[in-house]
Amino acid sequence: METRGLLPLHVSQDDDGVWRATFETNQQHAEPEPNIAAFLAVIDSLDPALRSTWHQCASREFNIGYDFGPEPWAFNQHVSSEILRRMGGAGVSLRITLYPAAGSHGP
Repeated sequence: METRGLLPLHVSQDDDGVWRATFETNQQHAEPEPNIAAFLAVIDSLDPALRSTWHQCASREFNIGYDFGPEPWAFNQHVSSEILRRMGGAGVSLRITLYPAAGSHGP
């Protein structure tokens, strides 16, 4: 993944022997779709052996994280049906994580 432009944030083996890895794109965008498209391009570029390894992963998800606080009251983000279709084809699920503002106890 790294040689294809994704930055590894965390790669480790848990006590149960399961490997876990977290990646992000080189460039961050205001909307999630360009980042997801970059990940999908990497997945699509994998040769058959690496694609097989990808599909053997127990968990494949894109986690969109947001820092939140008192402002703005609301906001929205768009992910197109085409990107959602490609995610399904790659066997990827979507998770949304909200991070409380520093010093906040969260919701």
